[in-house]
Amino acid sequence: MTSAPGVLASYRLYAGYRVRVLLSTGLFGALAVTVAVREVLGRSGPPAWFTAIWICGACWTAYWLLLRLSYRLELTEDSLKWRTPIRSGSVPLLELVSIRPQTWGSNVLRFKLRAGPPLLIMTRKGSAPFADAVQRAAPGVDVRLGWQAAFSERRPWGRSGFHRS
Repeated sequence: MTSAPGVLASYRLYAGYRVRVLLSTGLFGALAVTVAVREVLGRSGPPAWFTAIWICGACWTAYWLLLRLSYRLELTEDSLKWRTPIRSGSVPLLELVSIRPQTWGSNVLRFKLRAGPPLLIMTRKGSAPFADAVQRAAPGVDVRLGWQAAFSERRPWGRSGFHRS
């Protein structure tokens, strides 16, 4: 895997993650629209309460998977670049405060920033070396990985998502 010029290290989820997320959220969104249209037209189908829960669930899941959960992080000398399935951005390393497990799910790493929402990415083999690389580039960042990140590093199967340039 080749990295862009200037990238010191990268961490990514498995190959095909972006495509899988786009397809699954598209499918669940299409089902939500179909169920809603059937409800409005008075056709037989699930009860209205189920339709409402399905639509809310599809929207909630699409928000998190498409907009908030990153599938790739790239470390440069002075910034951390991130990508979700439908958007991307960059934050200066000086804005990074800490790397910790997410409160609601220890299988998600939370890159807390001084301002704005944190960057989120799921743990897999390679998350610990990437966090170490970030801490070397930005020594003031407090890094505390959870048990799932540690388990991912020790398990004998699976490829690493960490790549050094």
